[in-house]
Order: sequence, then C-alpha cells, then structure tokens
Amino acid sequence: MKLNHKTLVAGAALMLAFIAGRYLLPDPTSGFTGLPAETVEAVQAWKRAGVDDTELAPRKDMRRRIDRLHTAPSRVSSAVNQALLLGDPVEQNQRITDYITKVDASNWKAVVEQFRQITRQTGRTHEHLWRIMMLRVGQVAGEEAINDNLARGGPLEDRILVGWAMADPAAARAWWESTGKTDEKTDPRLLQFLTGGMAVNDPAQTREFLSNLSEADKLSCVESVIWNTLQRNGLDSANAWLDHELANPTSTEVTRRTFDEVAKNALRTGVGKQGPDPIADWFQRYGTSQYVSANHVASAADQYKGEASVRGLDFLLNVADLPAVREQAGNPPGLSSVIKRAYQGDPGGLESWLLANPSAPFRNRAIQSYADQLESHGDSARGAEWRAKISR
Repeated sequence: MKLNHKTLVAGAALMLAFIAGRYLLPDPTSGFTGLPAETVEAVQAWKRAGVDDTELAPRKDMRRRIDRLHTAPSRVSSAVNQALLLGDPVEQNQRITDYITKVDASNWKAVVEQFRQITRQTGRTHEHLWRIMMLRVGQVAGEEAINDNLARGGPLEDRILVGWAMADPAAARAWWESTGKTDEKTDPRLLQFLTGGMAVNDPAQTREFLSNLSEADKLSCVESVIWNTLQRNGLDSANAWLDHELANPTSTEVTRRTFDEVAKNALRTGVGKQGPDPIADWFQRYGTSQYVSANHVASAADQYKGEASVRGLDFLLNVADLPAVREQAGNPPGLSSVIKRAYQGDPGGLESWLLANPSAPFRNRAIQSYADQLESHGDSARGAEWRAKISR
C-alpha cells in the first residue's frame, strides 16, 4: 500500500498528539496546590495508568475526594466530616491525625459541629477521636471553647481544659481563679483537669499553684498531675516531680500519695529475659525511701512474667534488705506468684536459680512453693525430691 503525503502528515499529527497527551500536557494534579506529596504521587499514578475516577471502588473514591480536599483552615471541617464517614478505622485515624493540626481559632466550632452532626445522623460516637479533638480545641480556643461547652448545659469536657492548661497555663489558671472555682455548672473534678494540664509544660507554676490549695485539694490533684506528666513527658519527668516532692515535702500525705502514683506507673514497666531491668533500677533509686511498702514490692514482683519470671527472684533477692521487706525476708511479698510464673514460663531456669542461690533468705520458702507446683501438676516424686532440699 502506497502512502501519500496527506496520509503521512495525518499520521505524524496523530503521533504528536499522543506524545503531547502522554507526556507534554500540564501536570494532572495542577489545581491541587497544598496536597500532601503522597497524594500528588497517587493522583499522578492513577492518571498515568489511565484509571477513570468512575472505575474506583466507593472507599477508594472517598479517599480520593478527601485527599483532593484542600486542607486550608477554612476547609478542615468538610475534610473532618468525610473522614468520620470512612469505614476503615485505621484510615480514619490517619485522616483525623492529618487534619487536627489545621484546627485553629477560626474553624474549631465547625469541626466540633461535624462530630456532633455525624453522631446525630449515624449514631457513631468516635469517642477516642473526640477526646483528642477536644484536647486540640482547648489548645487553640481556650476560654471561648470552655464557655461554649458550659453554655450547652452539660458537664465540662475535661480534655478542653487540659488542652488549654497545656497551651497557656497562666490563662487557664486565671480563668479558674476568677470563674471556674465558683461556677456551679462546672465539673467537680475541674481542678484536677487544670493542674494535670498545667503540669505538662510548667511544673514550677503548677507547684506554686498547688501550694495555695487546701490539703484535700492537693491530694485530689496528685493522680492527675502524675498521670499527665508521665503520659506526655515520660517516666523520667514523673520521677523528677517525685524527686522534688521528696526534697521539698508538701505534707506527709501528699508526699506519700505522690510516691504511690509514680510507683504505680513505674512498676507497670515490662521486663525481658535479658537486658535492662527498669523495675530494679527504680527500686535502686527509691528503695530506701520511707514511703516504700510491701505492696510496692509485691506489685513489682508481679511484672516478672514468662521467660523473664526467674528475674523476679533476682529482684526479690536485691530488695531483701529494704526496710519494707526485711522483717519478712524469709517470705517476701510476691514470692509465691513469682514461683508460680517461673514454673510455667521457665522451670529449668527456676531450678538452676534455686541451686545457685543456697544463701537466699527466702530459699526454703521458694523450694516449698516450687514443690507445691510440682505436686499440684501431678509430679509428686519430684516434689518430694525438692522438699528434701529444704534446710532444717
């Protein structure tokens, strides 16, 4: 077949048009300024693959529309609305996390209304997302958000006050001193929310504020102060608060309550079969304090589980001379639980420990507990063998 000049020209034009459409047309994401980089890449990939929007599954289409929504503050409430309608909780959490930093004094009311509207329309409460959003609202709207909340007639959303006290401790404190403490509509735990938030970023002002409260109010705030300090800033910050209290005791009861709250959280730390032992480290730091009790030792011993259970025996041996344990060194708090878990998690390690520590003050009681475990699981012969090792 012979090609004439017109045919060649037309063919070349078609080829040029294809190349232009494939490579030379404007960026398919133009008009979507401000989008996250991963969203731009996704849109470009769709266009290169020739995927039409109508071919996308409903959930993918919802994701595309949310991604394309410009996240300027004025559009955040719409983005939040669509994110709250997503069925995938992982994706939903990711979307809300992306948008939450865009919530500010200009749009927080619209965002809060989206949460309420979704609940009214669908019955979904999104409680975990609601609480983190209330924390953000408190940070950016402060007193305005609190007054709006109270005007609705319900109890104060605690996260609002915590967020405000974290962002601006002085302003939150001034509001409480002038209005909050005399307002009958406020939650009776309001003082706890205030001090818990203040302690996160301004421990010095929080201590000064607490010093002017009654003994009862001081005691009521300890748990919130320690919990928020530890959750936001870690155990080291909670220990620092305790160190200050031990060096400058407010009162015996407040110091004891502070010690108990820090210990309660410190002793939840997990311990592996090898490596660091944060529980033993904490007792090395505070074990000689007058506030250490047998209950603290028992709680600590309960944390040694599975393959790490035998390390619980090392822990009990290390604290045997502490004042809280000394009188019951032959049967320290938590011993029977440690033996039971060691029998279940590392029986070979348990036997090795008992043989390697003949001078442990609680060795006889430990052997007796181990024999009890053997016999209760049908091994009477070995139980009798171990009972014979008890020193007379």
